[in-house]
Amino acid sequence: MTGAAFDPVAPPINIESVLTTLPTGDGGTAELWKLNHYYERLDDWYAAQGMAPNPFLGSAAESDWELHNLTVDPEERHNRAFDDPAAASSMRSVLESERDAKRGIPKLRNANT
Repeated sequence: MTGAAFDPVAPPINIESVLTTLPTGDGGTAELWKLNHYYERLDDWYAAQGMAPNPFLGSAAESDWELHNLTVDPEERHNRAFDDPAAASSMRSVLESERDAKRGIPKLRNANT
């Protein structure tokens, strides 16, 4: 919006994001927050769903996180992922809930059920 340059996000190359309000404003008023999770693979999540890991893949690259309070920082200039643990924890819970509700799990076509 200002035309100022910014550093691009380096790989890993997948992203999942959530936006929601949290009661973090003065007197507990709602503020709009956004969490971005950059990742290569969700190995732990797939393992929790009962899916075996691909034995030919090495370790996944470390995830990266961005957390922004859009109410006070609409240009997303200040990453709060590591300096606001309460908001980060709340937003990660929202992300995990949305992931569980919306991410499709492939069904085995040849499974005997």
